[in-house]
Amino acid sequence: MSRIASVAQVPKEVREWQARPLDAIYPLVCLDCRQLWSGSSDLLHDTVCTAIGIKMTGEKEVLGFWLTRREDATFKRHILNDLRDRGVRDVLLVCAGGLTDFPEAISTVFPHTRVLPNIVKMVRHSLEVMPWKQRAEVAAGLKRIYRAASTVDAQRHMREFETRWGNDQLPTLQLWRHGWLQLAIFLDYPEHVRKIAVTACDAMETMLSGLHKLRKRQEGLTDGNSTAQMVYLVLSGTRRGWKRPVKHWKSALNHLMDRFGRRIPMA
Repeated sequence: MSRIASVAQVPKEVREWQARPLDAIYPLVCLDCRQLWSGSSDLLHDTVCTAIGIKMTGEKEVLGFWLTRREDATFKRHILNDLRDRGVRDVLLVCAGGLTDFPEAISTVFPHTRVLPNIVKMVRHSLEVMPWKQRAEVAAGLKRIYRAASTVDAQRHMREFETRWGNDQLPTLQLWRHGWLQLAIFLDYPEHVRKIAVTACDAMETMLSGLHKLRKRQEGLTDGNSTAQMVYLVLSGTRRGWKRPVKHWKSALNHLMDRFGRRIPMA
């Protein structure tokens, strides 16, 4: 995405960017959806779904964004089919756990892809209802769970978390228990691979947080084209900071090559 001088220049560039060919393989992709505004039943689009990919070179890339008012299973399959139609043949890992319908859609379109939880989103949801003075301690407890050396250690840390917080954090415990199967898959990878997944999810969180600016302009975004233009500008501004491969990429790629073998083309 290139630097854009004005909104008036955006429409053609948005269309071309959304239809551009993508790489054949992405070692990791992060998917997430965010509501643009609340109580907007008269608007054409009120939810945006976005995909960030880690390329074979270790660089982050925004693969696309899709607007909808119905965030259902059909829409999720449409997103994945669009990625496939634009050239994506394989994705090794996808951070989309906890998102309704996405794991099922992924298994349909990319049946060999493993689904991991979006750790950053899980932590954010866990902290949203907490008083500020308790958030740091809760976040530290959750970090011990998802950074554990094994599933056994993670279960031990979860029991410690439950002992410390009990009913005060019952929604958080239910969230993490519900996602345990995907969390176990996440813990099956070494630390440097997990860090790549968290990095991609962090980038997604930063990017989508910038969309809160659109809420201030809701009255002027009553059609799909103007909404797409503004979303594109926000994503474009975030993308300018992505200049280098993610940290620990070589170690992570070596592990993925050992694990996934022939699915990764040799250089």
